[in-house]
Amino acid sequence: MLNPEGIQATDIECKSFQVYLCQECLTSLSKNRLPRLALNNNLFRGELPDDLKDVTWVEEMAVALYRTTAFVSRIYGTSNAGDPLQLHGNVCAHPLDFVANTKKLPWTPADLNDLISIVFVGRQRLTKEQLNKLTQYFVRQSVIRRLLNYLCRHHIQYLGIPPPDELSLSLYPENGLLPGLADRIVYDHESDPIEVFESESKGFDEHPAELLHGNQKELLMERSRRLRSRS
Repeated sequence: MLNPEGIQATDIECKSFQVYLCQECLTSLSKNRLPRLALNNNLFRGELPDDLKDVTWVEEMAVALYRTTAFVSRIYGTSNAGDPLQLHGNVCAHPLDFVANTKKLPWTPADLNDLISIVFVGRQRLTKEQLNKLTQYFVRQSVIRRLLNYLCRHHIQYLGIPPPDELSLSLYPENGLLPGLADRIVYDHESDPIEVFESESKGFDEHPAELLHGNQKELLMERSRRLRSRS
């Protein structure tokens, strides 16, 4: 099972292909072992139906069987007081030293907040209007319910999971910011948001793709641009 973005045709008729592998996967495959992070290692949840295509990553966290990753986000405001609603930032994912699992789902908002940290670099605290721009942290109770029901019916790893816990579900809004997240934002009012952002992102210019040539370089650079645009 391969990610389509890791396969590239080398001729117009698509009769010959190149497969891009990271060093960890290449090492495992050369020893005839399934790579630890391979999708085929029970990491592929399958394609979602159309009515669930727009789930947010926080909604997916709410129904995940295991908690294995913590996310640290740094969001930058503008230093222009006349245009306070410009926000941009980046997210880093960090594997945990332990794996937490559960006998009931969804996880509560408090469970998710334990895995999400946000540092806001700006002159002022985020207003309610600005918080409503953080749609990547939005959750919808009805979507969490539908997603969990779908996984219980179609994903082998969810066999035996009881119906959605109504008490946990009731803690989520119909459509809004993850409850409790706004109170956990750490504010940095001293640093200049533009200077900090440029300092932390300047390393992106020296991308490993610079060491490649032709289509390989273009492919990796495009992936980098997409990741940065999503941040």
